[in-house]
Amino acid sequence: MKTVFCVAAESSSSGSIDWFNNQPAATAQYQTFAADNSLATDTLTSFSLEVPDRATPGEITELADEAMWEMTYQCAERRIGTDGIHASLAVSAT
Repeated sequence: MKTVFCVAAESSSSGSIDWFNNQPAATAQYQTFAADNSLATDTLTSFSLEVPDRATPGEITELADEAMWEMTYQCAERRIGTDGIHASLAVSAT
């Protein structure tokens, strides 16, 4: 198994997720999303995800997408809409 780092942006009608092989890149993407005024009403979430060592990029994308939609992840940081909440959460989203 290996760890990838995910950043999700979710609105009431859609969502997207990016994953990275290193945490600094994921943190930079999270900060970019948080500064983007067009995402001001979205929920932004960062989390890490364990995936098989030999998973292809497509398989990792599917696993990350599934974790986001099923909320089967351990949240590292979240900003909910315009309230600017940034919190490290030690509990599972499920």
